[in-house]
Amino acid sequence: MRVATAADLAVLVREARTAAGWTQAELAQRCRVSREWVIRLEKGVRRIELGLVLDVLAVLGIKLNAEKDDRSDSDGLLDQVLRSHTSELAGKRDVT
Repeated sequence: MRVATAADLAVLVREARTAAGWTQAELAQRCRVSREWVIRLEKGVRRIELGLVLDVLAVLGIKLNAEKDDRSDSDGLLDQVLRSHTSELAGKRDVT
């Protein structure tokens, strides 16, 4: 399954959990998180702790395989973000 969004990840986790025959509470207990946290993950909440997500994937036996999408402009976007951040830092240094 291709995971490109938080919603995609939510579907993947939910399907793996139900395939394992676990409730949200059982998955939460195995991962040492709250059931509410699992609910948020399965709803596709975008702001969620990455380390815990990786723990959940490991418990579910899901391995990640990342590939660069040649169709994306991720390199240009990264350069733009870095330039912007560098400019902000330089501006802050001038003020002090």
